[in-house]
Amino acid sequence: MKSVRENKETAESPEVIGEKSFLSAVTDSMRPLLGLAKLGRTRPGREGAFTRPFLARLGLESMRIEETLDACGARNNRSWFPFRELVAATKIFSQAAYMLLHLRFTTPVYQLLPIEEDFPQATDAAIDTLTGIIEAASKELLRTARKIGLPDVEADNGEDFRDLVPSGGLPVDRTRRHIEEPGKTVCYLATAFLNLSEESRLLEIHKNVQEEEYALCIPDSINEEALRELENKFHNLQSLYDTNISNSDIEDQDRNLRIMRGHVSIIFHLLETATAFSHYYERHLHLPTEEMRWPFHYPVSPETLLRVLMTYSIAFAYRFMKAAQDLCHNILRVYAEEGRIEVPVPNYRGFHVRPSTLVAKIIAHYGSKVEMLLEDEVYDASRPLELFRANEQINAKKRRFIAEELASLPAVQEWGKAEGADLKEGLKEIWVSLLSHHRVVVYDQDFTYNDLEPFEDETLIEYAKRWVAHCLALGKIDVDTNILVTFAGDKRVLEDIKLLVENGYGEDKFGNNVVLPAKLSYLRR
Repeated sequence: MKSVRENKETAESPEVIGEKSFLSAVTDSMRPLLGLAKLGRTRPGREGAFTRPFLARLGLESMRIEETLDACGARNNRSWFPFRELVAATKIFSQAAYMLLHLRFTTPVYQLLPIEEDFPQATDAAIDTLTGIIEAASKELLRTARKIGLPDVEADNGEDFRDLVPSGGLPVDRTRRHIEEPGKTVCYLATAFLNLSEESRLLEIHKNVQEEEYALCIPDSINEEALRELENKFHNLQSLYDTNISNSDIEDQDRNLRIMRGHVSIIFHLLETATAFSHYYERHLHLPTEEMRWPFHYPVSPETLLRVLMTYSIAFAYRFMKAAQDLCHNILRVYAEEGRIEVPVPNYRGFHVRPSTLVAKIIAHYGSKVEMLLEDEVYDASRPLELFRANEQINAKKRRFIAEELASLPAVQEWGKAEGADLKEGLKEIWVSLLSHHRVVVYDQDFTYNDLEPFEDETLIEYAKRWVAHCLALGKIDVDTNILVTFAGDKRVLEDIKLLVENGYGEDKFGNNVVLPAKLSYLRR
C-alpha cells in the first residue's frame, strides 16, 4: 500500500506521456473544433457574417478544448502552447461576437434613451472587426494544428447554423404580479445605478486620450480586474430588477422603469465585451518582452483590439450610463418618501470642509435631492460650497448668543465704565466665567489678551464682544451653543445624515477624525 506522502506526490505530479501518445489520445476530441474552424474560414451566414448558433458552438467547443489542454499542461509545452493560445483566442472572440450579435437583435427592445453616436452602426462595425479576427484565428488554428500533427477534417455543415429570428413576438397574456409598495426597491435600484455611475469614472478615459495613447492606459487606468468588477455589479443590478420588478403591474404603469432596465442591461453586456478584450490584451498581447511572443500569427493586432475596446465597448458603456443618470434622478423624485430631521450644527467650526463634504457624499450616494434649512435660508445640501455659506448665519447667531451671555455676566455688570478701569483685567474675568460655564471651546491654548487693544471710551462689554468676534474669526475659539438646522428630503438619506450627526459629523469637538459606523463605510471610499 502507498503511503499518504506517496499518494500526495502522485496527485501533484501527473504521469508524463510523450507528445505522440498525447496527440493520439486527443485527436478525436479535437475534430469538432477543427471542423468548425474550417467552416469559420468561409464566414458562414448571410453577407459573410457569422450567426449566433455558429458562434455559440464555436465558443463551446473552444472552451472544452482549452480546458482539456490546460488540464494536460499545454501551457508549459513548447509544441502545444501556440495551439492552446489560438484556442483561447477563438473562445474569447467567438463569445464576444455572440454578445455583439445579441446586442444587435435586442437593442430595439431596450427602449434606450438617445445618445450622441450611432450605436447600431458602431455595433455593426465592431461585429465586422470581430468577424475578421475569428476568420484569422480559424486559419491560424488549422495551420498550427497541421504543424503539431492533427489531421485534416471536413468542415461542418453550415445549414446547421442558420440564425432564425422571427419577425414578431408571442402575445403577452400572462397575469402581471402586483407589487404593493414598489417605492423602496425602485429607489434602491435607481440609487445603485447612480452610485455605479460614480464608481465607473474610469470609463471616461476614452474622452481624454488619443488612439496612439491607448496602450499607455493599460493596466494603470483600464484593466481586466476593474472592468470585471463593474461588469459583475451591473449584472447584479439587472438580476435585482428582474427578481423584484419584471413582469409586474408597476413596470407596465411606469415606462421609465423599463428604460432604466434597458440601460443597465446594455451597459452590462458592453462591459462583458470590454472585460474580454482587456483580458486578451493583458494576457496574450501585452507581453513584458518580445522574446515571450510565440512564432505564430496572432489573429488581431494590439492596435485593432485597443481601438474596439476604447471606441466601442468603453465609450458606449459610458454614453449609455450618462444618458440614464437624469432618468434615475427623476425616478427618485417620484418614488422617494420625503421627510425632515432637525439636528445640531457641527461642533467644530460649523460646516467647514469635513462635515460639509460628508453630508454631500451621503446625498450623492443616494442620488436624491436634500435641502438644509436655517431660519429663512434654504441651502442645497448636496453642494459643500452651499453648506459653507451657511456658516455666515451660524457665526452671526453665535455672536448674538455670546453677546447675550456677556450682558448677563456679573463681571460685566459690576465693571461699568469706571474711569481708569483696566479692560484687559475685566476681559480676563469674563473669559474665566465663560470657561466655567462651558460657553466657549478653546482651540489655541497659546493666545493672549495683548493682541487686541481696547478703543478709547470703549465699554468692557463692547471690548469683550469685539475680542470674542476676533478670536472666532481666527479660529482660536468657538462658541458652544445648540444651533439647529433642518434637513428635508429622501428619508433614506436623512437616516444616514442623522447617523453622521450622532457621530459628530465625522469629527470630535477639536476637529479630529473619528471612526464612522459600518453603515456609513461608503463615505471612506
